[in-house]
Amino acid sequence: MKTLTKVKLINWHTFSNEEFEIYKNALITGENGTGKSTILDAIQYVLTAGKCKFNKAASDIGNRTLESYIRCKTGIEGHEYARNGDVTTYIALEFYDEKTEKYQIIGTVIDLPAGGRLNRDFFQIIDCKISDVAFIEERRVLTRKEFKKALIDHQQTGIFKDTIKEGESLFGNALGVKSKYFDLVTRALAFKAIDNVYQFIVDFLLKEDFVDIQNLRDSIKHYKVLEEKLKISKKECESLEGVVSQYDTYLDTHFQMDVLECLKEKLQEKQLQAIIDNSQKKYQKINDQLNFVQQKLTQLNQDEETYQEISSFR
Repeated sequence: MKTLTKVKLINWHTFSNEEFEIYKNALITGENGTGKSTILDAIQYVLTAGKCKFNKAASDIGNRTLESYIRCKTGIEGHEYARNGDVTTYIALEFYDEKTEKYQIIGTVIDLPAGGRLNRDFFQIIDCKISDVAFIEERRVLTRKEFKKALIDHQQTGIFKDTIKEGESLFGNALGVKSKYFDLVTRALAFKAIDNVYQFIVDFLLKEDFVDIQNLRDSIKHYKVLEEKLKISKKECESLEGVVSQYDTYLDTHFQMDVLECLKEKLQEKQLQAIIDNSQKKYQKINDQLNFVQQKLTQLNQDEETYQEISSFR
């Protein structure tokens, strides 16, 4: 968001060199003729790139002109203007960009020679505050040419345009707004209430676009066809979800059967091993008994032989 933070006026009606700080919102108060609409006219002159009608904030019948503001028309007989001769006027608006956290200045500089035709430039100064820029040097207001040179000398980037159309484009890009903005500003600064709210919405809020009714009807028909196809697709998806669920159940059951079969084989293996172990134990026991009997027989045979030898000696 870009926020107006300061306004500087030099040789603008009764303001010879004034700055106004603005924070968020500003309230301008004062008696009639103290310069309220003069400040608003200066702001809207820049924000509309010179397309505004002066004094609209105070009256529907604007009777002020650009020259009367620059020369400070007094209305006093014999002393019509407070400024005569060559005059240079500045209106500078300082903006702060909350996104980039940088300042920039947009404004206008106007040279009005004595008895000559005024020359005007709209300008944008990038990455600068008003306090950083020299509008006056040695108590003398710089002319357009001197101002441009001063920016170059201070290595400040200034962009200048001398037509309303180019000014609108420059300020539109600087503030990030569309072309309708320049018409909207004039209405926003007028005190007169907007009578036709509907027309205001149509003119400034709704996007201008051609509506092709037949194309819209075809799009609705196409949308309905797609809606029916979507319903069919949803049913098919639901059916497929049922098939997928059953298949998942089948896979789960098959896996469980494989596990049980594996457990069965392991159990049978353990049972067979137990039978084998038991048989080996029985075999070992019988074998031990057989060895014992054979030892007894051997012993008996030895005892018998010994007995026969003793008997023969007798």
